[in-house]
Amino acid sequence: SQIVSKMVELAETKPKPIAADMDAVISKAEIGSDIKLSAMQREAIKNSLEHSISIITGGPGTGKTTIINTLIKILEGAGLEVAVAAPTGRAAKRIAETSKRTAMTVHRLLEYYYDEEIGQMAFGRNQYNPLEQDAIIIDETSMMDLMLTGALCRALQDGVRLIFAGDADQLPSVGCGNVLNDIISSDQFNTVCLDEIFRQSEDSLIVVNAHRINNGSLPVMDKKTGDFFHIEREDGSIATTISSLITKRLPKT
Repeated sequence: SQIVSKMVELAETKPKPIAADMDAVISKAEIGSDIKLSAMQREAIKNSLEHSISIITGGPGTGKTTIINTLIKILEGAGLEVAVAAPTGRAAKRIAETSKRTAMTVHRLLEYYYDEEIGQMAFGRNQYNPLEQDAIIIDETSMMDLMLTGALCRALQDGVRLIFAGDADQLPSVGCGNVLNDIISSDQFNTVCLDEIFRQSEDSLIVVNAHRINNGSLPVMDKKTGDFFHIEREDGSIATTISSLITKRLPKT
């Protein structure tokens, strides 16, 4: 209920406008980054700039990273302080590599620490010591559980832009809750669902097959090369094959 209350409260407020002509700002960012945004990407960016809460969801290869990078460029160009985070260290590292800027785990953003007075872990950022950034971008939101999302919501100050990005079709978080799917299913917040695979991702069978499966089609498994492959084994050789994949083949990819 704390999550719902805070998100509804934020959604009912409008953030301070960045510019009078948002389309012109987005076009300028396109030229500056030498990219061409699709209509859905532009909509996702515009939503995120004009609303306090926005959700950007889509499968692999649909351009979420490009949207995040463009948002960072526009927000920081307007003089706003932006924090970019993800639920896991690996996801945060990937964001840092693709955006060429600092990214961190949500725990680090919320200054998770051991509180000696209460004898347990606690979040340094909360309703009494809220986050100071003007915009918070959370990537890989499908991995956010109720506990972490609740801690994040308690640490948000009025007027902040909260942007959730992630793939709603991924497995839910290890912890309790299916936060991203529930937020989208509520139909109460500005959501853009990306479904176009961009050209640079069309050669990836992982990307292609992820979308085929979501559309109810069988995956392509007849190619001998690429990043998606099918291996058939029987009896005791299955364990040996799995061991070999984990220790030798997959670490090299």
